[in-house]
Amino acid sequence: MVGPTGCGKTLVATELARVLDRPVVHVNAASLVPTGIVGTCISNVLIRLWEAAGQNVTKAERGVLVFDEIDKLLLGSSHYGQTILSQLLRLVEGADIAIDDDKIAPKLKSLNTSGMLIIFAGAWTQHSAEQNMAQIGFTIGTKPAAVETSQARSAEDLGFAPEMTGRISAIIPIQQHTHKSLLAILRHPHVSPFTALRAHLQRHNSLLIVEDDALECIAHRALSMGTGARALVGIVDCICESIWMRCATESGQVYVIDLAGLRNN
Repeated sequence: MVGPTGCGKTLVATELARVLDRPVVHVNAASLVPTGIVGTCISNVLIRLWEAAGQNVTKAERGVLVFDEIDKLLLGSSHYGQTILSQLLRLVEGADIAIDDDKIAPKLKSLNTSGMLIIFAGAWTQHSAEQNMAQIGFTIGTKPAAVETSQARSAEDLGFAPEMTGRISAIIPIQQHTHKSLLAILRHPHVSPFTALRAHLQRHNSLLIVEDDALECIAHRALSMGTGARALVGIVDCICESIWMRCATESGQVYVIDLAGLRNN
């Protein structure tokens, strides 16, 4: 999956695992180390998947592994990079991976990766991968902004070794958020960054009102920061900090967030 930070790659992978009813583990690929080195190695990742599957080997072997920020590993200059990529190749090929950790998982000896769904995700900021590929994400039907970069039409274009390329079945670009999609998140009752505060205020018989022009302003601010939906959380946390502090000792209040208040924030 190719897409800028904050566009929803992690959410898409998580939702896919939920729909498929499979355990899922997300890993920062840039933090991986070769087996035998202190840190997160492939064996540790498989143990986490096994734990996510309720220590059921059969479920774990049908799980979903998401390696995020894989582009940093591919395009970086890590001393261990090639070793890690070789180990990832074994995962993609489908193999019995030995688990040698008697402390954390004494009952787990190996996991077969043949039935696992393995997703590599990254930003690849120097690539624009939308041409001639099906698109998914939050802004379907809209034309993405032009990017003056080469068109990535294969995994090899993205920096994967030729032996890995043939084992990656699809490249899926996820489009960057627009003002409209960020505004939709703010207004959505379940995923809005305001949801937790509204629920907390309700327990104190209080109410939060966010005016439409304030929502528009927040969406514009988030878009200008260039970090997608992540920016919304930071902005809303900053705006609501004083309300969180006051609502613990107040009840029966109505808190209003308007454009004038945001301009002074």
